[in-house]
Amino acid sequence: AAIESLCTSAALLNSGRLECQGPTASIISRYFKSVCQLQGDMDLANFAQRPVGRTPILRRLRIASCADPSNPSVPLGDSLHLEFELAAEKPIHDAILLFRVQTGRGLKLFTCSTRNDLTDRFDVQGTMRATCVVQNIRLQPGRYEISVALKNALGDILDEIPSGPAFEVVASNVNGSGRLPPPTSGVLIADSSWNLTADRT
Repeated sequence: AAIESLCTSAALLNSGRLECQGPTASIISRYFKSVCQLQGDMDLANFAQRPVGRTPILRRLRIASCADPSNPSVPLGDSLHLEFELAAEKPIHDAILLFRVQTGRGLKLFTCSTRNDLTDRFDVQGTMRATCVVQNIRLQPGRYEISVALKNALGDILDEIPSGPAFEVVASNVNGSGRLPPPTSGVLIADSSWNLTADRT
């Protein structure tokens, strides 16, 4: 946001070489597209962003719109579907699987966690899948990053993917007005309704 308010144009460098230049908003968008992966099905077992020394328990992540299970682009107002594949050599009792959604600039938007969302314990044994559905995504159209962590009952991180996976929210006529608030009004789009009544005096 600071760059956009200070500059009308920008340049994108790759290994010291000019890759492109143009309006600030489009260059920032291109930069974020280059650093996060927009794939519906990701192999996490050999993921490059995993911190060194972590045993890969998080093996696969599938991100999709509930309307189209093959597409990581979610229409505004639709549900986001995430399926995690885990494989543990030894049982992990009372584990905590969580993911955080943030903007490309690092603004944290929300976190979903088995610790907060499930009433039963979450035990990881052998190979298994965990699925989370986030209803009614109300984010401005754009690309959003996901970080994932698996913790033990004490909160110690056992495996993590701190950055890389991403999904995209695409515009839709979610309010029925054919209009969306401008991006400068904030990342979240409220699920609001209005009732107008004239005073009769």
